[in-house]
Amino acid sequence: MKGARSLPAGAKARRSKATGIRCEHIAGEDLNVDPSPTVNTPQATRPFAETGAAATNRALFAKAGPTYFGLERSPLRQLFEAFATASDVEAARNAISLLLRPAPEAAHLRFYYEGILQRPPESAEIADRSVKNPGRVVLEMLESPEFIRSHIEILLREFRHVRRDLFVHIPKCGGTLVKKLFSERSGCCNFLTPDAIFDGFRPAGARYWTDLARALTAPSAQNAFVSGHLHAKTIVEKRLKRPCDRVFTVLRDPLESAASMINYVLTRLQTPDAKADRARWLQLLELASDYVLRSSADAELLVPRVVEKVLARNPICESLGQEPTMLSSLEVIRILAIDVVPYANLNVFLADEGLATDVFANISIKFVSLDNIDRALLMKLYEKNQEDISLYDAVIRQQILSPKRGRDHSAGANRRT
Repeated sequence: MKGARSLPAGAKARRSKATGIRCEHIAGEDLNVDPSPTVNTPQATRPFAETGAAATNRALFAKAGPTYFGLERSPLRQLFEAFATASDVEAARNAISLLLRPAPEAAHLRFYYEGILQRPPESAEIADRSVKNPGRVVLEMLESPEFIRSHIEILLREFRHVRRDLFVHIPKCGGTLVKKLFSERSGCCNFLTPDAIFDGFRPAGARYWTDLARALTAPSAQNAFVSGHLHAKTIVEKRLKRPCDRVFTVLRDPLESAASMINYVLTRLQTPDAKADRARWLQLLELASDYVLRSSADAELLVPRVVEKVLARNPICESLGQEPTMLSSLEVIRILAIDVVPYANLNVFLADEGLATDVFANISIKFVSLDNIDRALLMKLYEKNQEDISLYDAVIRQQILSPKRGRDHSAGANRRT
């Protein structure tokens, strides 16, 4: 996964005095609160149900102290249980403080590094630093770039009972629709990639962790769905796939995807927003930060610059391969047994999954098409997508598909823009 990116709008970054790690704070949510919060809600005073094994564990905790965290559930799991049952962020902070303050090992920062970041502290001084407000420290660590970059593999290891649907989202191949439908399934735990979080595609503040905690700790939790532009090489490097898990992707004609991307960029430029991708496009196009596209004539003038400066080279191979080449992508498809769904048959795949087929997402204004684009620009698209075109020909036209496709998606056809 990529390194730290620019923060979303409304966010600020600082190095926490309590933890020594760089934390991101969403505007309006100050974690620097009274170290002895007053607990006012029943939910906050009972981070998890006081019945059965949970009641037994709490009683043992009262007697045994440090041994509590080694009985049945790890510290991270218990923290997420506290998040899941809290009514809001403040209640979650209070519940976590209530849960951890009696534990002697939670009185020092070492515990939080090992339990949340799952690594030793950088120094003995940091390891031995005392903690008076556990809730504040936990929330700061969850908001740190380090945890955000590694939270998928950490939490999937912790909640290993959920089956993983790992979706390699290739740009402009219907991925937004796939993410929407899969993430809304009952029992789905929806993870965002670090890039999506850093780009601002998540609920504000700690709500992402609260929503994720509720999904992961629910008895109905069945599937973990990772959304955002997850690359296949990340799945390999992070060892995210197990025999019971599935990796799948949707593949579209590379030139159609390129034309769709041009239309998507121009459509987004018509409306101001605070997303980091729009800001990057304006910078690449050498336009003012407050620029707004106002006419089709202006759009026509921008098309060559979008092709030259914004469109990536071989985005399909970049998403599927260890290297952005056809041969590397074919190799990774075989390594992970990726289920390759032709874009033209996306409706059939969705129907097989029991999902809606009459929903659309990310609809763009059609400024250009392959039929009306300038010939010189069309040749530029061919040049920027040579490896992708070769891969598409091998996978779709010659039917070199994953042995774990599982279903025949060859019947029917439907196209989404």
